[in-house]
Amino acid sequence: MTTTAARDVALAWLDARLAHDLDAVLGHAADNIVYDAPGTHLTGKDAFREAEAMFLPMITGVKVISAFGNDTSALLMYSIDTAPVPANTTGAHLTVTDGKISTLRIVYDQTPFAALQGGEGQ
Repeated sequence: MTTTAARDVALAWLDARLAHDLDAVLGHAADNIVYDAPGTHLTGKDAFREAEAMFLPMITGVKVISAFGNDTSALLMYSIDTAPVPANTTGAHLTVTDGKISTLRIVYDQTPFAALQGGEGQ
């Protein structure tokens, strides 16, 4: 029987982000979480807290495109709206250990964010 425990954790994490609920976001993270996103590699819940605390206030909406998962991993594809950049398609792969996110890898198009900062993107 296939279960979707990791997918459920992933969707709950995404819902907590949309609600700007940092405590709930962190409640889904393992103490030793490893977080990778374009230009970012963080280890540990304190570093993850800092990153999420800076990003959460920018979120204005999320539309889940697809969500897959089993007991230990999940893959989300979603469009995230932020105050500076609306509708940025994002992929997230999460590994879940003992009900907590132990690894989180996010990919998204950096070009619109770089343009806002006067750069050309990567």
